[in-house]
Amino acid sequence: MFDSRTPLCTDLVEGNIERFEEQFNKVLIGVSSFHDFVEKEKSYHNLMIGALLYMLGIYHVRSNRVAGRGRYDIAMIPTEMFKDKNRPVILEFKVAKEPLKEKEYSEEELLALANDALLQIKDKSYIAEYEDKYQKDDFLLVGIGAQGKRCRVVIYNYKNPTLHAG
Repeated sequence: MFDSRTPLCTDLVEGNIERFEEQFNKVLIGVSSFHDFVEKEKSYHNLMIGALLYMLGIYHVRSNRVAGRGRYDIAMIPTEMFKDKNRPVILEFKVAKEPLKEKEYSEEELLALANDALLQIKDKSYIAEYEDKYQKDDFLLVGIGAQGKRCRVVIYNYKNPTLHAG
């Protein structure tokens, strides 16, 4: 079977957080310009949507849908054909409030943003929309904290409730 996944997408859905963070940072550095991030969170969101186009056919990629008690950034829900082989993924972005030219966030501050994003997914019950088709344990939750051409990533899975950071 043809597998159209990129290393970035593969690392994301497999929960290889260190490699996913490394790959996403390479994309931020190698592909994007500082000027691409004028729109803040929307820019990272759209960049990720573009990267996930390789997953169409394997996943339904959803953006900015109302679910639970809010609106998630991105959800990746396996297509019927791949439902037994892949898990659903919910991604949420948090971006530094201060522009890079005013203050450069430390790695710890970016990690705190990623943790805030992850907490939002859980607190606002974004998985509620899909709980009729999937067990809570199936979901991979991904928080991404970013500023300029840098990001930190954390993941959480209810089945294995340890927070993992890239």
